[in-house]
Amino acid sequence: MAGLSAAYLGVQLADADLWEDENGALAPVWDTGTPAGHGDPTPNPANGHCLLGWDYTGTDDTDIVTLLTWGTTQRATWRWVRSRIMEAHALAWRQLLPASALAPSQPDWEALVAANDAYLQGMA
Repeated sequence: MAGLSAAYLGVQLADADLWEDENGALAPVWDTGTPAGHGDPTPNPANGHCLLGWDYTGTDDTDIVTLLTWGTTQRATWRWVRSRIMEAHALAWRQLLPASALAPSQPDWEALVAANDAYLQGMA
């Protein structure tokens, strides 16, 4: 997220994560400590989902990660991400980077593209 553009994450949502209020909104921040009335807090393989990790406020357990999913943003804590994540992939998509982002230099970017090409061709 800091150096390429976003993290592509595969997660297992808990039933509690899918709880909606009377207006149909999800919890403002997904966290591991959910009220008992929100459903089972155990990650559920039947609730597999992909989303993008977009930005974050820090790296402590309670720091906030902004996720892109279902056409909107959803905030979560890092401890929630660690409890739900099943896979993670870096997305190297320059068009998504803001001008102020920490990004690879042009030679580093070209080396990244070449290394990825070699990997995809079975040469790495």
